[in-house]
Amino acid sequence: MSAGTLPLVGELAVVSHAGHADARGLLCPIELAKVLDFPVRRLFWVTRVPAGQERGGHAHKLCSQYLICLAGSIEVTATDGEDTAVLMLEPGQALLLKPGIWAAERYGSEEALLLVLCDQAYDRDDYITEIDAFRSYRRGHAV
Repeated sequence: MSAGTLPLVGELAVVSHAGHADARGLLCPIELAKVLDFPVRRLFWVTRVPAGQERGGHAHKLCSQYLICLAGSIEVTATDGEDTAVLMLEPGQALLLKPGIWAAERYGSEEALLLVLCDQAYDRDDYITEIDAFRSYRRGHAV
């Protein structure tokens, strides 16, 4: 992706992180330097979302996010303003969301747990929360 361009939703891909299971449980390591092209500046997690409820529903102008499903299942609907992709995350799977992609997450159960790693500190002005404003933003940037 060159400077001044925004990613396309067709570039999204679920990443599976192999786990190691034995009688003691499941260990799922992630070597961040191998999967992320940014330093992690912030992290948060989301859980206890009632089954079928949606969170997210916004895009970022600058912030990249790495969404990691730790438990349950989480359906991510993402759009670049023209094309839409629906991706299912299961435990040990992740999705890299670059700036300029609108995403919403639907939780399969209250036990679903999503960990999000970000390259930016929280900044309210980085969020685009209205879909029409997002489409206008996309039109204003070369793709």
